Amino acid sequence: MSVVRGSRTPAAIAGLVVCLAVSGCGVGPAEASAARGTVFVAGPGDGTPGPPVAPKPTPTTTPTPPAALGPPESTLNIVTFPGYAERGGNDPRVDWVTEFERETECKVGIREVESVEEMGARFDPEAYDYDVALVPPELADELIAARRVEPLNFALIDGYDATIPRLRNLPGIKGYGVPFVWSVNRIAYHTSAVKSAPEDARGLFTADGGVVMRDHPLTIADAALYLRDRRPDLRISDPFQLTPAQLEAAVDTLARQREAVRLYWRRAVEVVEAFVGGEVRVGQMAPYHAQLLARAGQPVKTARKPPATGWVDSWMVAAHTSRRTCAYKWLSWTASPEVQRRAAAWTGTAPANRDACEGLGGELCPDIRSVEFARRPTADCGGTGQGCTTYATWATRWLEIAK
Repeated sequence: MSVVRGSRTPAAIAGLVVCLAVSGCGVGPAEASAARGTVFVAGPGDGTPGPPVAPKPTPTTTPTPPAALGPPESTLNIVTFPGYAERGGNDPRVDWVTEFERETECKVGIREVESVEEMGARFDPEAYDYDVALVPPELADELIAARRVEPLNFALIDGYDATIPRLRNLPGIKGYGVPFVWSVNRIAYHTSAVKSAPEDARGLFTADGGVVMRDHPLTIADAALYLRDRRPDLRISDPFQLTPAQLEAAVDTLARQREAVRLYWRRAVEVVEAFVGGEVRVGQMAPYHAQLLARAGQPVKTARKPPATGWVDSWMVAAHTSRRTCAYKWLSWTASPEVQRRAAAWTGTAPANRDACEGLGGELCPDIRSVEFARRPTADCGGTGQGCTTYATWATRWLEIAK
């Protein structure tokens, strides 16, 4: 199942929200394309591919972290989602790549991908050669198990100790990833269209119409989280690691909700447009999307009662990279509070560095205690046992729901 991660960065969506909210406001070709739900392709300077190199063999041994680093290798190839490695192409004021290149002498090649599946394909050593990737939680475990990424020597990463401890120790990335940004799934509602303001996920799963939901297999976890307190007989602990019976209950909840769902959204602009157009009353969205709607004069608020699901995106190093020094310099650079503060503000997420929580981009930081962070569903229940359902099963069941 190919799920589009985000064809527009939140900061770029802001202008579109205003256009949608104001009658007669014109939009340019890129904005109009995004409004129709087509993929926005970054221009030169935003998705510059790395130089072609000879393919590497598939790793056959477990990679080990380096004890020390040598001189910079002069180049670094990065694969990421749009908006997380900016060099000024979308906005000349938004650039944390150019300064990195100047200070480290590591020339950066950036390849942007639109989906988790596309990113996973980029780690095929027979076809591509990348050094660092911003890996989402639903892909991290798979890359580690396949030996596509290597464990890290965190003593070589400046600023890593300032990473929020909970994020540093999350299962699925511990030992392999440097958390960069994180966010949470909020329940938003139109105050003029909802008679009783929803306090929690009950507003999503009991509404009689006008609902929007994220189009992603991990949305099943939101239903599982909803059931955790309401169905103690299911004994749900981790909403991302479900037994067959627990999965069936969550899927059944989503199936019963299906008639009320107006839209399963993949691109941020879709959910924003749906709220502006008055098509929906309640739905899932990131906090930043709700802020944009409020700034555009839309009567939209969010329910804040915990818990909620969320995610962390982490930088990981490709196994057996030949540009390890530049890779580690990038990890140190992006672990700094200055870069994380700017990246979080641009992407509408929260920084992983606790020192970046002060000021712009850190508004979400106090909510971290109540977030159930995503992890790839696995048969061994995330390494804690056996008898759980896999991500592939979740993807299949989600297709049955959202088709």
